[in-house]
Amino acid sequence: MNYFRVLLAAVAATIAFFIYGFVVHGWLIAKDYIPHPEGVYRAGDAAQTHMPFGLPGLFVAIAVFATIYAKSYRTPGARTGASLGLLFGIFMGSLRRGQLGHTQYQWKTRLRVGGKRAR
Repeated sequence: MNYFRVLLAAVAATIAFFIYGFVVHGWLIAKDYIPHPEGVYRAGDAAQTHMPFGLPGLFVAIAVFATIYAKSYRTPGARTGASLGLLFGIFMGSLRRGQLGHTQYQWKTRLRVGGKRAR
């Protein structure tokens, strides 16, 4: 395993993640954030206070996935890459399933939308 190539892949994936996030959340669905400025989404200043922890954490997570991919990739070919992609998708889907339940609980119990509790 070439660690320099894994590091380059992690940097490239982090850049791609931010470009994707900017295009989707900054352009395509930006209007969906406007009705809920406070209480649902962090304001710009509050979000910036979390950036010193979020950015390195995101990079570490992407680097871990790149390392797992590099260590698991034994034989070149589309079949190996597709099977690893499927395993990553199943793993991320299982994490997302638990996160959705937690997010729905937060919506129902803690967040205020439009000055009253969400139901």
